[in-house]
Amino acid sequence: MLTQNWQSQAISHQGRVRSENQDACLSDDNNQLWLVADGMGGGKGGALASQMLKQAFENVQLKETLVERVEQLEQLVFNANLNIYHYAGENFAGAYMGTTLVLLNRWHNLGILIWAGDSRCYGQDARELFCLTWDHNQATELMKSGLLSEDEMKKMPKSNAITRAVGLDVELCLEIKLLDMTAWQLFLLCSDGIYSEVSDSLMFNCFSTDNSIENKLGDIQEKVLKSGAHDNLTLVCVYSELQLETEISTAYLHPWNKDIEQLQFDYYLGNIALAQLLAKRRKLLDDLVEILPGAGDTPRTLPTGDIKALYQLSEQIRHRRDPVYFIFAGIIVLILLVFIYIFFGVSDKM
Repeated sequence: MLTQNWQSQAISHQGRVRSENQDACLSDDNNQLWLVADGMGGGKGGALASQMLKQAFENVQLKETLVERVEQLEQLVFNANLNIYHYAGENFAGAYMGTTLVLLNRWHNLGILIWAGDSRCYGQDARELFCLTWDHNQATELMKSGLLSEDEMKKMPKSNAITRAVGLDVELCLEIKLLDMTAWQLFLLCSDGIYSEVSDSLMFNCFSTDNSIENKLGDIQEKVLKSGAHDNLTLVCVYSELQLETEISTAYLHPWNKDIEQLQFDYYLGNIALAQLLAKRRKLLDDLVEILPGAGDTPRTLPTGDIKALYQLSEQIRHRRDPVYFIFAGIIVLILLVFIYIFFGVSDKM
């Protein structure tokens, strides 16, 4: 199975209103692990919470199998959740302290996406920018419970009130989703200080240009600051120079993601115990690995130099397969045939 390393660049700014940047981000390209945390809480609490969550993932030795990896990442969040919760109780006189989370980790060509709160992950291809997460707020959860329609949800006051975050309670229910990373050109992990100030279409247009990633990030930051930047703003862009053929059919992942979302939501509502959630999720993951193409093989990771060479070769092949190429080649052949006909026709007359 062919895989390739993804790269990342990030921006983080306190904005024009906040006196402190309480966001944190991690760009661990070696572990293919990226996260954004948006801290919340009085005083220094939010900044400390997001930093404590980030530190939980620094220099981690990741597990090999998909089941182990998912459970390891989840447990690291759970550990940080308890640490933040108890720290707030001991040092903030009962005041709350917490942070949102959006995390992406590559396992082979699968992306493991984990989140809590309203920090988001977007995937972008050549045609669109698509939000791959859903916000944990009162309105969205009421809609997913069937108690609100989508139109009613949009009209609901205070629909952005966060219902889940790391550190707010002893127990935490995370959202988990699997992605085919080869289906996307890049991923954007961001706090709400980004998407609340600029539209999805503006982000898509910005990251569709031929500028460098650094310039694209600078452009987004400038646009957010011009819009007012009422909150801290943080964005991690995860990208690859080589676009592989999609290896994992959506038909594999969609049923799994649908089932796991329902399991997580049942646990969140208290309909099933944690042990039931873990057992059923392990089975779903094991069943998924069984049908994934080449997932059990040892992944072959391309170094950057080979990625660039293979990318150039794939571009040459793509151009040769382009209909315009065939039309052009056909015209050349036709012109040659005309010249041959004229030449031999004149020769016969002579």
